[in-house]
Amino acid sequence: MLVSLAFERSTEIIRRIEEKSKTILLLDGFDEDTHAINDYINRMNIICDETELFYKIIITCRTQFFPNRDSEPKYMGKIKFGTGNKSVEFIKYYISPFNEKEVNLYLKKKYNYIFERKKIERSQKIINNCPYLMVRPMLLSYIDDLLLDKTVKYEYTYEIYKELVLKWIQRESVKNELLYEFSEKVAEYMFLKSRFILKAAKFRICVKNTI
Repeated sequence: MLVSLAFERSTEIIRRIEEKSKTILLLDGFDEDTHAINDYINRMNIICDETELFYKIIITCRTQFFPNRDSEPKYMGKIKFGTGNKSVEFIKYYISPFNEKEVNLYLKKKYNYIFERKKIERSQKIINNCPYLMVRPMLLSYIDDLLLDKTVKYEYTYEIYKELVLKWIQRESVKNELLYEFSEKVAEYMFLKSRFILKAAKFRICVKNTI
């Protein structure tokens, strides 16, 4: 069962799931959880309490969400489980950037080598121009967006980010110009303040500066 933690009512959805003991629960986007952004330790404890009856729980999160490696969850104290107390232990798996072999394998699986060979070749050129960026699995999954305009070569990292943001805005928003301006404000604020995450209060400041 997949539940997005970015959804405000995610806890309510978790509570309504039936046959918890037979369910593998995938909680996606801990770093997008507004409660976690304000207090990730308290939010993680709440999640542990709400999910203790599930067969297995998988939580996804960007590593940069935590201040440092030591802040990443390992043990979450003691919680009530059945007839006794049980320590909740997290087994961490890192989705690392692809190496060259894995990138090529991904492209071969994504595109037909006979009928879409040009897409493979163009994808490889984009990746070669920005190797440290495009080896990341999440960004690589949006390679189609970068192939739409055949006139663009994407020689610099910012060009790739700009195009991906524009495509995201087109998919998600009706007021494209406003959302793009807001994205610029957020990026500018985070860059100038050297921030990796943006708390709710600062997020509202960016909203006010845009509207």
